[in-house]
Amino acid sequence: ANTSAVGTTTGTRASLFFDGEFYDNVWVHGRGASGSNAGLKFEMNRGFEFRHSDDAPRLRKFNTRSNGGEIAEMIAYELYNDALSPAPQSFPMRFHRNGSFVGVDTFYDQVDGVLLKRTGLDDDGAMFKMFNSLTHPVNRSYSFYRHNNNKRTREWDATWDLDALVAGVDENNPNRNQYVMDNVDVAAVINYLAATVISSDYDHETHNFFLYRDNDGTGRWQPIPWDRNLAFISTSSDPTAHPFLGSSEYVHPSWANLEGKSNEQWSRLTDAIRDNPVTREMYLRRLRTLMDELLQPPGTPLAERKLETRLDELSALLQ
Repeated sequence: ANTSAVGTTTGTRASLFFDGEFYDNVWVHGRGASGSNAGLKFEMNRGFEFRHSDDAPRLRKFNTRSNGGEIAEMIAYELYNDALSPAPQSFPMRFHRNGSFVGVDTFYDQVDGVLLKRTGLDDDGAMFKMFNSLTHPVNRSYSFYRHNNNKRTREWDATWDLDALVAGVDENNPNRNQYVMDNVDVAAVINYLAATVISSDYDHETHNFFLYRDNDGTGRWQPIPWDRNLAFISTSSDPTAHPFLGSSEYVHPSWANLEGKSNEQWSRLTDAIRDNPVTREMYLRRLRTLMDELLQPPGTPLAERKLETRLDELSALLQ
């Protein structure tokens, strides 16, 4: 393999050995907005998918992260799954290259048809990787994003369903509340938003998420998280711990200064949940429940704290 090309967007072909199985001619390339320093993506050949667990389906693609946020991301994905919000699986993975130890990175599976089936969703549904906050069916929010919104499943179908969602959750739609009730999986969105707030992830409004629609079933939409390496980051000057983080009232931290497009830094879907008194109350009740279950009440003995215990377990794995 051309080791100097491993972290680039072009990538290289390499061999891979894991848990007793050998894979050849695997495409390895950099991932993330810049294609470097954000980890790697491994793309397997058809018929030779990657086995990372005997209890999970084999993977055509998987990812690693090597530039910080590893434990935070692992905890965040586990939190989403505990909140019944479909999310990647993640765990520490030790890497050697050409016989030399490289480090311990974070493994997590790809958001694709395999993940959809693993989490009980229909893999024939439409799924989009999003690069805006539902301000447009196609156009990305910022020029430094490498892509516009792009469809990852059901590619034979047009994008009419995302067009309708953008129009339906627009703040100027007089029938927005009814549209959301008829076309959005409100419970799934509420689980996602609550888990996002609990994990204090501010970097989710315009990218780092997928939108999935159960086209052949309920016809309803729900989000799926992605790239949660900035979870559990909070400062006194940021709204990252506010219950309505990501709405128009509590936007992306001002210090981010992302091309001055403050109007892009809030989610139209979050606002639709917040502005309707019925869904607002549903969301706040669910957030309270998850806070009690996952963060737990003040005064909970250290030995009984779930997040702290899990952090200790992951820390021991990384020693």
